Amino acid sequence: MDISYFRSSSYNCWELCQQQYFLKYVLGLEDGSNLKAELGSTTHKILEILAIQKKNLQEGKDSFLVDDPALETLKKHKDIFQEANVLSITKSVFDYYKERSEFDFGDTEFKTVTKYVNKALTFKNGIFDPRNLKIVEPETYFEFPIEKDWAKLANGDYLKIRGTMDLTVERFPLVYECIDWKTGQIKDIKNGKLKDFNYFNDDFQLNLYFYALCKKYPEIKQFIITIFYIQFNAPFTMAFDRSNLIKTEEMIHKQMEEIQNCTQPKLLNNWFCDRVCYFRKNGNNTCVRIKNRILKEGIDTVTLEESIKGHSLDFYQSPGG
Repeated sequence: MDISYFRSSSYNCWELCQQQYFLKYVLGLEDGSNLKAELGSTTHKILEILAIQKKNLQEGKDSFLVDDPALETLKKHKDIFQEANVLSITKSVFDYYKERSEFDFGDTEFKTVTKYVNKALTFKNGIFDPRNLKIVEPETYFEFPIEKDWAKLANGDYLKIRGTMDLTVERFPLVYECIDWKTGQIKDIKNGKLKDFNYFNDDFQLNLYFYALCKKYPEIKQFIITIFYIQFNAPFTMAFDRSNLIKTEEMIHKQMEEIQNCTQPKLLNNWFCDRVCYFRKNGNNTCVRIKNRILKEGIDTVTLEESIKGHSLDFYQSPGG
């Protein structure tokens, strides 16, 4: 199986279900969306815009110079800390997603998004409110090749890592913090157990973010990473050291070899498949159909014939974890 890059979502997808990874990242099949995910995206966008406003103030610019299509109806207020400013952004962004969603964005959903935003801004007197922080970069995009012999691909290129971090701030001189907002559950999908600090120490996304921060900001001495589960008021803050760089490369190397050597992707085959996975739920037989084709004809033939026209293994659209 071919591979050209890793992002946290593709890595975690492989860990969850190899077949889903093959369908999404190799064949390029769309896996649909869901209402909860879109409400999460709406919440992220509102917090991103508040961070952009604060960064504008830091740089002596008009705080309302935010070039984003989701802000067509943003009303200007005297300062970004006014509640009316947050409400104006929330309404504009909510309406933007509502117009483009296949799901019902009604009063209940607006209250949910408003609640999420309020929780993020008010937790512990606003210690994660972007307006109270020194913004380095909202929506911090990264892309780096891993220039190691083991990461060299058949075409001569190197495997890349890519992703977007929700927010990077400066907590102290030469100390940066990456904040990642989550609106979902604090549970491992595979086993249903609550995530804890031991889990996050080995979590690929956080290790990848640390790796990317070290590459993107080599002059910074210390990075801390916070993953904040908004609806539960539960932030987990991790401080990694440089030994995690080797650990992250080992994680990538191991999974890269697994993917390259895989000729029959494994299926998860648990409750998640029929209840959550787009390729199995509601009578969708894509997962099983592709599995049977691979068994009969081989993965190369299936890849050639089932890949979405125009799909590239190297395709990546920011933002994305």
